[in-house]
Amino acid sequence: MKINSSNLSTSTIAVTVDLNIKAGFTGMMIVQMENGVEKAQFPLRRGEFFGSLEDFLNTARMVGYQIIPPAAQVKA
Repeated sequence: MKINSSNLSTSTIAVTVDLNIKAGFTGMMIVQMENGVEKAQFPLRRGEFFGSLEDFLNTARMVGYQIIPPAAQVKA
């Protein structure tokens, strides 16, 4: 990993990350960073996406699923 020292005084830095992928890979990767250091990486398979629970629920609604929250539990 290389950090561009000319950007250290700003709130953003340029980071070079070595990706462990197969030759000819085409797709998207998730890279986990901690304190500016790469901790993990994971390639997404074709058709996969990465998002929040809210993103998932919105996507489900867009394709026609009805989201029904669990009923409130009644205390006995």
